[in-house]
Amino acid sequence: MAPAEPGSGPLQAGPELVAAFGPSARYALEPDSDGDAPEVVVETRPAGALRMPTGRLVAVDPGRLGVGRGVTAFGEVLPRGYHPVTLAVARFVERPRHVRVAACRVQVRDVPVVSWEQALRPGEDAASLGDGEFFGVGVDSGTICFFDAGGVPSLIEAIEDWDGPRHAVSGEKESAELADPRTGTNVIAFSIGWGDGCYPVWIGRGADGEVACVVADGEVLCDATYLGPVE
Repeated sequence: MAPAEPGSGPLQAGPELVAAFGPSARYALEPDSDGDAPEVVVETRPAGALRMPTGRLVAVDPGRLGVGRGVTAFGEVLPRGYHPVTLAVARFVERPRHVRVAACRVQVRDVPVVSWEQALRPGEDAASLGDGEFFGVGVDSGTICFFDAGGVPSLIEAIEDWDGPRHAVSGEKESAELADPRTGTNVIAFSIGWGDGCYPVWIGRGADGEVACVVADGEVLCDATYLGPVE
């Protein structure tokens, strides 16, 4: 990602957050240290439906869920129910087995997004951020999981009986859905971006100001150049 311009304020969402979930398209990524700009094809893949009994969305590295720490929901409460989850996957043209999850979206309503804001947890204040800064999800396993905060106790107990979300997402499998059979509470885990690091989560709002979606941004396309649709 390019350095933030002085005075630009906290990190802002880019147009790629919408484009990534549109028709399949080709992009040239930001040039690497050798000056090469790898070309990728971005396409969408369904990752399941997230059950939201309370509407309090959590995004966290699954390793933190396993030990019951760092599990705090975002302040924005979503409508209760089931919300489809979609991946935007970038596949490298010259290395087709090399795949990165550019973004993961929880869709609340099928309406155009007209504005974006950082998804904040209680105690986080965007006004306290410097140029290009954001409150994000810290990742140590290359994986993020989405789930409803109301299911934390049962999920922690159930995941101890499984390999865990971070092991379920491996190889060519970019996402996995795991559920507690007793409660129906589920967790959708997905690989994210370039692996370990910190990734922003954005709330997209429709023209009426209500939430349309929530997107975890893997920052794969933030400085990419759009090359055109896949023919």
